Amino acid sequence: MTKWICHQLGSREHYSIPRALEQQGRLERLQTDAWVRPNHQWLPRLLGQPALASRYHPELSTAKVEAFTFGRLHFDLKAKIRNRNEWTTIAERDRWFQQQCLHQLMQTLNAAPDTVVFSYAYTARDLFKSAKKQGARCILGQVDPGPAEFDWLREVLPMAIAAQVKNRPSEYWASWREEVALADHILVNSPWSKELLVTRTGLPEEKIVVIPLAYEPSRRARQSREYPAKFTQARPLKLLFLGQIIHRKGVHLLLEAMQSLQGQPVQLDLVGPIGMDLSTLPTNTVCHGPVDADTADKFYANADVFCLPTLSDGFALTQLEAAAHRLPLLVSRYCAKICQHEENGLLLDPISTSSIREAIEQCIKSPCLLNQWSNYELDWEKYSIQRLGESLLQMVEENQPAFYNP
Repeated sequence: MTKWICHQLGSREHYSIPRALEQQGRLERLQTDAWVRPNHQWLPRLLGQPALASRYHPELSTAKVEAFTFGRLHFDLKAKIRNRNEWTTIAERDRWFQQQCLHQLMQTLNAAPDTVVFSYAYTARDLFKSAKKQGARCILGQVDPGPAEFDWLREVLPMAIAAQVKNRPSEYWASWREEVALADHILVNSPWSKELLVTRTGLPEEKIVVIPLAYEPSRRARQSREYPAKFTQARPLKLLFLGQIIHRKGVHLLLEAMQSLQGQPVQLDLVGPIGMDLSTLPTNTVCHGPVDADTADKFYANADVFCLPTLSDGFALTQLEAAAHRLPLLVSRYCAKICQHEENGLLLDPISTSSIREAIEQCIKSPCLLNQWSNYELDWEKYSIQRLGESLLQMVEENQPAFYNP
């Protein structure tokens, strides 16, 4: 039975990949930057790093976890004092993390050279270089569509906005290209990511495996919904956008559509961190800014339709969160395909002000469709931790892609 060593800087996806491998009995070790067991969560809060207090998952309580928590606290303190630019700090943190992991990685590979080494993109180059020398198999978790996404956004955004899109430093992408060259498989979470990586970056198609993110609905998710026979000014259609409020998510197009729908029975709630100018909003739109998970659940519960006109996303997990609350989806194709057109919502293609407006108008005019779409049964087993683990093992042990077809 081939074992895996997972490297994870941060708590991305609630440690879903090491959890999936632990469930399958294949996790040799998790190496991560910070790991704080429940009885020690007071410490990072005391040291002014409250975000690190949540770096733990009970499903990994008996797993072998090697963390560098005090080193991470020290690194962050030095970075704050130095006050360098964002990308310099990110690159230094990525290198620091890999250097912390190397000693234990090499010890493990010396004992079991057939171990699989997994690391997320941008924190893998040094680890993979050492692992390949030992004959290990390397899996890269590609969290986004890579450098091609920046070129794509410059094409599809308005010129004035596109000019503001800042790419990452060239050294950052040079390191990434070494990672993808060293990787035996590149794991992405949507056909859209694969499309950009193949057609615009030139990565070999056979090297890329598409496996969706894991997501297990909360017990608090809605079991059913009811819609009025007709939307009125007193009971308007309640649209929800939840995520980063930025141009990449298509928020500017959504706001233009809402501007044109003033006077119609529709209201939009924007929820999430704000990364664009919102000094003037249509009268039918309210921006709430970032909220915690419990408040986000309330917004999902109170909405009628979830709208995500994103121009590019590696997956867009909010689609699954919305579907768990039985919200019909108005989303673009430039992310994971959770929306089945006219079955649980409308697929926006192309993404434009007019296509968004027309989709919203269809919802206003046909509440009966919303009832129908709300009752669509998503196959949640496809997004389970168990399925994720099985797909990872299939990728390696059968030496073939576990392609995802929703």
